[in-house]
Amino acid sequence: MRILTGLVWLQNAGWKTPPDFGKGHNGGLYGYTHNAIDAPVFDPFTWVVRHMILPNWTAFGWLTLAAEATIGALLIIGLWTRTAALLGFIGTIPITLSVLHLKGEWPWSYY
Repeated sequence: MRILTGLVWLQNAGWKTPPDFGKGHNGGLYGYTHNAIDAPVFDPFTWVVRHMILPNWTAFGWLTLAAEATIGALLIIGLWTRTAALLGFIGTIPITLSVLHLKGEWPWSYY
């Protein structure tokens, strides 16, 4: 289960493509992050996205890519597994807050 979860994290890191992480075509990571504004779930998180994340987009994109790839790699190789699992759990919170109210998403998968 640990290895499969690690593969999911690595696969999801794969579509976060530098250097603009989807900002140029309003897709990819940028599009999903912008969903926190278009379909808000939790107003304080929407404020953070609008005023802190989007103005620092490139740094956020690189941080997200590095975090997801690291979580996936650690889970696959079995190094610091509990820490990687905790970071993965924490990482799912902003993902959920960005896409939970989107049409076409599977809300049950985020619960």
